[in-house]
Formats: sequence, C-alpha cells, structure tokens
Amino acid sequence: MPAISSLVRPALRFGITGIGVTALHVVIAASLIDAVDLSPVLANGIAFMAATLTSYLLNTFWSFSQKPARTNLLRFSIVSLLGLGIAMAVAGTAAAMSFNYWIGIAGVVMIVPIVTFLLHIFWTYRP
Repeated sequence: MPAISSLVRPALRFGITGIGVTALHVVIAASLIDAVDLSPVLANGIAFMAATLTSYLLNTFWSFSQKPARTNLLRFSIVSLLGLGIAMAVAGTAAAMSFNYWIGIAGVVMIVPIVTFLLHIFWTYRP
C-alpha cells in the first residue's frame, strides 16, 4: 500500500488530466453538434471515447509514470466504464429524489474522481 505522501503527486496530475480531458470532451461534443450537425447522443459518445483514450495516455505516462500495456489498458477501460455507471447512478438518484440537477452534478464531481483515482492507483497501475 503506497504511503499517503506518495499519492499526492499522482493525485494532482490525475486532477489536472481530468480537467483537461473534460474540456476536450466538451470541445469535441460541441464541435460535432454545431459544425457537423451530429446528434448530441452520438457526439457525446464520440467525445467520450476520444477523452477516455486521451485520459488513458496522459494518466499512464504522466500521472502514474507507467508504460502502456494491454493489462492496464483493459483495467483503465473497466474503471472508466465503472465511473460512467457511477456518474449515471448518482445523477439518476438525485433526479429520482427531485433534487436540482446541480446536486447530481456536484455528487458526480465529488465521488467519481475519488473512486476512479483509488481504483487506478490500487488496481489499474498497481506495481
């Protein structure tokens, strides 16, 4: 188990990467919707795949200082899909409770990055 102090650097890099790939997702989705007249669902699907691939590469090389490998790519993909499921569950729960959608977004932002970071550090990129 890594010491808490050894988690700070990868956590900061993971956060910076997350902000960057979120911005990438928004730019790709908005561009496909506005410029190409793609449906929002398809545009967001394409943007999600591009952002996830970019996230994998940045996190592998920079956040966790690893080399790409079939095992960590598969694990990263599983964690990403789990994160998507958690995000949908949190947003769905907030909606079912008739909360303002911002409460759901806040829940997603507070829960998903922590869960996915911990899964990546202890499973995806475990030494």
